[in-house]
Amino acid sequence: SSRDQIVTELTWLNENGFVTTTVKGDFVVADPEALWEPRDAPARYNAEYALADPAQWRVAELTLSTAPYPNQVQRVMRAYVEEEQRVVRHVLTLPTDALVLETLDVVAWSSARHEYDNKAFEVSSHIDPLISGTQRVTLKEREPDDAEWSSSFEITTTIGSSFVTPLEPQEVTDFAVAPSSIEDENGIPARPAILLTWDGDQEDVRGLEYEIRAADGTSIVTGSVLNVAEGSFTVVEGVLPNKDYLVRARFVVYRPTIWTDLLPVKTLDLKIRPDDIDAPAFAVSGLLIFDGKLQSSNFVAGELGWQITEDGQAEFNDLIARSSLQVGAVSDVYELLAPDEVHVPDNSYAQIMTFGALEDALVQHFYVSFQYRRAGSRTRTTSNSDGPVTSTRNVETDPIVRIRYFKNGVWSGYGTLLNPSSYGSGAWRGTGTLTHITGPYDAAQIQLLVEHDIDVTDTLTNIRHVWMRVQGVVR
Repeated sequence: SSRDQIVTELTWLNENGFVTTTVKGDFVVADPEALWEPRDAPARYNAEYALADPAQWRVAELTLSTAPYPNQVQRVMRAYVEEEQRVVRHVLTLPTDALVLETLDVVAWSSARHEYDNKAFEVSSHIDPLISGTQRVTLKEREPDDAEWSSSFEITTTIGSSFVTPLEPQEVTDFAVAPSSIEDENGIPARPAILLTWDGDQEDVRGLEYEIRAADGTSIVTGSVLNVAEGSFTVVEGVLPNKDYLVRARFVVYRPTIWTDLLPVKTLDLKIRPDDIDAPAFAVSGLLIFDGKLQSSNFVAGELGWQITEDGQAEFNDLIARSSLQVGAVSDVYELLAPDEVHVPDNSYAQIMTFGALEDALVQHFYVSFQYRRAGSRTRTTSNSDGPVTSTRNVETDPIVRIRYFKNGVWSGYGTLLNPSSYGSGAWRGTGTLTHITGPYDAAQIQLLVEHDIDVTDTLTNIRHVWMRVQGVVR
């Protein structure tokens, strides 16, 4: 009560102050879906307080970094506004029994002079004089209702979704196909081809993969293009004249991609021309070509020489087959030629050949040949805490030719067709094999896989002169 005051000491009253009528704040959402990002809380305005003292309209901005929940932030903001309406301050000097008071303690004060009846005040600061033992305290008025909360006080807020939207599969934009040709030295179309075009303005696309299927299902040609920015590519390998094909493509990039629709195209009817055969050279060798017939220059039907006609008829005097004699028609020939020297990384494919269905239990002949670099020493540079370290290790190139079949919608496991030794004389070693493949199957794929005995970082070429050929036989 007022009787506890030491009136001979300093007593001070302040009933004026800057009243905050508006408060803004930031809060951190505790919900993991909000990713703990700081967000603005809704501003809290009190029009009643503003009208009561229009000259004291003030806005406070709070950063509540330790209040993670939106409702908690609104409660603190409302209490802040209410607290700022309590502008009465008293500075009192109290006797020694008040030494127990500390900052943030709340006391009740009754005063007839100020018309207080157990009014709550908070000790906002205090000074303990060591000589007199009388404590000087600064009291700030308080109202217990300032911290009360009701759902009606809450301002509705919404937090934007932090759901990560998955990327849509990227398509090959503006993809189109058209019949094309390879021209000879005179600018005359000589060989059929298929022209692929697309939008080459792609920032991070590493390549384009394409697939060309014969409309009748007899063959599949696959490949890839590295120069995507060019926006076009002409496919010649595996393309036959005057044939219907279905073509699709997709980008090679570090995100989901999708194949384009199968686009139809029919190749130009560009077969081998008479000018493509050096007839004088044949004549010098004792051969003649005329009227769709290939024959010896001394041919007389039923008497001398030999002749092969364009309808498949042939006449010989004597016929000797030194290796083998095929009885039956040859169909479905698939061939892959890759003569260049290339570097194939460890556990990677040098070549892949995929071909179409074999409906009956028939036989196909398969031949493969290639050269590979034999085992030898390689220089390797690595880094550690002391800097670059160069070492020499023996590297063994281990080529494996294997096959798998596609039946009833499922690829089978791999079967090994060839796995030669990597040791031998010379820098390069040639190898090959002739074997047989038996149907039926929906598709088949032959792979030339290259493995190294250790991981190396050099790019020394290790595969060249690859030739694969599959030839079906109908009996």
